[in-house]
Amino acid sequence: MRYLISIFVLSSFLASFTLLSELKSVEYKVDSKSTLTIEGTSNVHEWIANANKVTGNASFSFSDDGMIKINNCEINIDAKSIKSTKGSIMDGKIYKALNTDAHPTITFKMKSLGEVSKTSNGFKAKVYGYLTIAGVTKVIGLDIAAKETADGSYEITGSEKLKMTTYGIDPPTAMMGAMTTGDEVTINFRTVLVQK
Repeated sequence: MRYLISIFVLSSFLASFTLLSELKSVEYKVDSKSTLTIEGTSNVHEWIANANKVTGNASFSFSDDGMIKINNCEINIDAKSIKSTKGSIMDGKIYKALNTDAHPTITFKMKSLGEVSKTSNGFKAKVYGYLTIAGVTKVIGLDIAAKETADGSYEITGSEKLKMTTYGIDPPTAMMGAMTTGDEVTINFRTVLVQK
């Protein structure tokens, strides 16, 4: 009986080793075509700001049977590249709120991978990670959709609602306090990953 158990354990180990050895790892970098939009509200009008400089890296593993695993992912956003559609005055308010002189970069670093499911042209996944804004770090969970393109790149899309006060940010005001922005903002991202 002990012999049979040993054979079973050894077989399971070899099967796991074989599965892991079949995974092919591919390294990616964030392409300049990537976009990130911040949508917010105020007591006067809605506002939109775009991050114009997004960089980063990611690593995926693939198996012959279609298994996909995200090994790691790091996204960096140049806070001073954020530009509002309302002009330079609003830009200044955003930079002051984010304290960009002390904290010039917004970062997302993957912590763990949740459920992954295949789709007809890619996959969907839950990704948990450390989001750092204005020097404050919180763990968040992102629902992402990944679409593979003809050249082997991946287009990652998703949306997340955040409260500025969660990161110690006072919502910007203008016109001597007559205009106040809402605490909640919506982050929409389209990250294009190209092979290194």
